[in-house]
Amino acid sequence: GQSRYISSAMGLRSLVAQAAAFVTLALAPIPVRAQEHPVKRVANIVSVAIEEYGKGIDDHGRTISVDEYREAVDFLRDARSAAERLPGSRASAARAVLDSIIAAVAAKQPPKTIAALEKRFAAALGSDAALELPKAPVDLAQGAAIYAQSCASCHGQRGLGDGPAAAGMALKPPAIGSAEAMHDRSPAMVYRIVSVGIAGTPMAGFAGPLSVDQRWNVVSYLTSLRSSEAQVLEGEGLFTQRCAQCHGALGVGASDATLARSLSRVPPEVGSFGWQVERSNAQLLSAVRDGLPGTPMPPARDLSEAQLRSVVAYVRTL
Repeated sequence: GQSRYISSAMGLRSLVAQAAAFVTLALAPIPVRAQEHPVKRVANIVSVAIEEYGKGIDDHGRTISVDEYREAVDFLRDARSAAERLPGSRASAARAVLDSIIAAVAAKQPPKTIAALEKRFAAALGSDAALELPKAPVDLAQGAAIYAQSCASCHGQRGLGDGPAAAGMALKPPAIGSAEAMHDRSPAMVYRIVSVGIAGTPMAGFAGPLSVDQRWNVVSYLTSLRSSEAQVLEGEGLFTQRCAQCHGALGVGASDATLARSLSRVPPEVGSFGWQVERSNAQLLSAVRDGLPGTPMPPARDLSEAQLRSVVAYVRTL
């Protein structure tokens, strides 16, 4: 997988240390690139909107966060405007489904209903709407350098929302480097937000200034901030003892796992980039703790919450 840019937890920490040294150097301005493809832009905005909606409205259609709900509505407004520029024969059908999503959100339909509409919307957009993945191995040092240049003034040196520019803001930047604050945000969702920005806030979209690989480098660097070296080392030991027989030492399943070859269902490639980025730390932790019903994946309820977080921290290094 693309995420196998490192062979061990210590290698990850070494890269982060190199990054920390690198960001102290003067950085050249980031060149402006071509704007994001309109189909990808609309798909990313809608995905972010539906993520926010799920945090604002519960399964019964009741409001649990006014702010999250308003953000979802605002993102969908931006998506509808951007959808007017969609090219090709699919555009009309995609806009019709988007209008259905907007109407369902206005009616505060359950998030599952909205998620089903999002699948129809993605199908209407076609393959161009798929999440972009990096073409080169992740470069944490470059991610740290770009973060220091373009993000740290608001989000803070360690991503805790305490940058110098944040002091004068009415709405403080989120702590994007905090494991607790980002527990239920997948790397894919962070990538989409980095790409499109948040309208009405100082958070600009970086799909123009940064390439796909550069954006993923920043997101991967932020992910690395959310765990300590001690957590990764503990997680490595637990993963080796309890998980590697099925998932393999590098998390690629049957290709390097002794037990996986005898299983009726091949374990997922938990070390692959594409599999990991679509899942939040909360989802990974839940899978480790509770297992996956209907699969050979057993629960690990004997592990403490801290140990579970360590396993997740190590899996992220794969």
